[in-house]
Amino acid sequence: MEQAGSHRILGRLKVALTAVLVLVSVGAIFAQERPQIDDPSKGMKTPREAAEAIKRQADLIHAQGPFASPGATPRMKKRHGVFFLVSWSIPDTELKSYMRDAFRLGATVCFRGMIDDDFKKTVERTKTLAIELGKEAPHTAIDPIIFRQLEVKTVPALAIVNEQEGMIVEGAAAPGHLLSLMVREQPELRELAEWYEGTQRSWERGGPIETPRPSMPKLIGVKHVSSHLRRYP
Repeated sequence: MEQAGSHRILGRLKVALTAVLVLVSVGAIFAQERPQIDDPSKGMKTPREAAEAIKRQADLIHAQGPFASPGATPRMKKRHGVFFLVSWSIPDTELKSYMRDAFRLGATVCFRGMIDDDFKKTVERTKTLAIELGKEAPHTAIDPIIFRQLEVKTVPALAIVNEQEGMIVEGAAAPGHLLSLMVREQPELRELAEWYEGTQRSWERGGPIETPRPSMPKLIGVKHVSSHLRRYP
């Protein structure tokens, strides 16, 4: 009887472990900032303690990731830098142009999801783009959370984020123009816009600019800059 009970406990533990590994794998795909996974093999003396640790981790993942209940307000993660939000629906030529611009701007390119919910197809497409862009391939991530946090519903969108504040402008245009729209709303971004103009001149002469990108200015809240530029859903 005791042996059968032990087998049942171990069986349930394996199922729980498998479930958590799946969630962790999905979390890695979506480039989320997850808390470190508890390792049941370290300091765990009983199956009950291991199961409790697994449950705690699953609860954290569920609360912070894309698995949160519909309509729930996501907790803003502390992000810092420049982000280019795009979609797989953007034509290839245009998408590669945005990705090249993102590289020169030092921005992370974020997609909201995978192509046809197919991980293999998405990886292959990303690899192809990276090969075609060569040295100008930017850092790329699949991150649905940033779209929800910044309330971005159309792309491409350029986002300047500092901690939990951000400024976003949506529309198909070169980063220089998008930055100029931001500067009208936030003059403190002028230094970043001028730095980007310098990088463009440098690339036109055959090489990257050596001056480091200016630090992000202080922002207040999450603000969308209006524009009448063409967009993709």
